[in-house]
Amino acid sequence: TRNSHTGVLGAFRAFSFAEGVSAILARRETAGRDKPAPAPMTGGGWQGTAIAPADLIQPETRDAYAVWQARRNTRRMPSRADMTPRAMKTFLRFIALTEIVDGGKDFRFRVVGEGIASKQKLPLIGKTLTEVDQMVPGFGTFLRDLYQQTVQKRDALAYRGTYVQKADRHSFTYEAIIVPLGNEGETPAPALVVSA
Repeated sequence: TRNSHTGVLGAFRAFSFAEGVSAILARRETAGRDKPAPAPMTGGGWQGTAIAPADLIQPETRDAYAVWQARRNTRRMPSRADMTPRAMKTFLRFIALTEIVDGGKDFRFRVVGEGIASKQKLPLIGKTLTEVDQMVPGFGTFLRDLYQQTVQKRDALAYRGTYVQKADRHSFTYEAIIVPLGNEGETPAPALVVSA
């Protein structure tokens, strides 16, 4: 809706980008092409497999990766200023932003779009991954491992799989791309998650 869209825009603009923020996943290159390891990823009801960003099929995740690639140009990652709400308008409802806590030992959700919130059915905004683990055991740990990889590798990675909600055993499929945003394109600052 217009109000929810405006709310995400406002939260996005209010986010303190001076604070360190994590990325979540990392891309691996094989023979000059992005080729993540195919090892399965599981935790807290999630089951998925890393895929090459070129293999994304959802319009929102494909758009997110295309915008991220275009805005970073020859740098390892674009800056926060490069990724404007206008540039992200086709996938803005499906974003999440996280920040680094305690030097990377934990991470906190600062912005969660309606598209993610409606699927997760969890109060993620303002929650650390330690707190997420208390709500869904194993899920926060699963995400923390991925976030820490990205902080180190400063690159993007996509994945696809299924999620089973603990409360009612309802399952849904998902596809996600996690891309780091840099401080002047070098030091990881905000991280952008797009999941559809």
